[in-house]
Amino acid sequence: MLITFACRNRFFLYPLFQVKFYPLAIILSLACSLNAISIVNYELVEGSFSWEDAKLDAESRGGTLAILDTDEKMTQAYNYLMTELDFWSQNDLWFGLTDEVTEGQWKWIDGTDLIYSNWYGTGFGAEPNNNGRQLGSDPLAENYASIFRNDYNHHPNGEWNDRVGSTQLSYLLQTVPEPSTYALILGAIALGFAFRRGK
Repeated sequence: MLITFACRNRFFLYPLFQVKFYPLAIILSLACSLNAISIVNYELVEGSFSWEDAKLDAESRGGTLAILDTDEKMTQAYNYLMTELDFWSQNDLWFGLTDEVTEGQWKWIDGTDLIYSNWYGTGFGAEPNNNGRQLGSDPLAENYASIFRNDYNHHPNGEWNDRVGSTQLSYLLQTVPEPSTYALILGAIALGFAFRRGK
């Protein structure tokens, strides 16, 4: 049997019958409560990028196009974008979701399948609509995801839209900060506990 310890969307599994892992869980819980375990950061990058150019530019900055694969991440990104509302209210933004490989099978740029989503609308007129194209290879097919501009009237909640990849947009950058020194110290202590218990 396994128990799961979750900390800011990071999950750790521990065999329930192995007591030696409990100190590690306790220390990780402490680190999480003190924000010592790194979390995802988001940054709005202004410019005129195709989706592919945005992807390459994000990687050159040591990050990726944002992967908004949980409600918590979407909420964090939304709260950040609300601090940049003067720009966001006028501009859609690329992020890291595409169905370029197989039409209709949306995947994050890390290769994981789309489960959580925030597409705009329901029923007729809902996104993604692929611009009415039948084939993803059509040059006007919409195979890449963007966050609608927040203009309050139509897209107040950071809803998603599919777009033609050559469209020139700004994008949402995702980076993961380096662990703090305190987190590394706690990790070393945890490993020491586990090592001693394992003897």
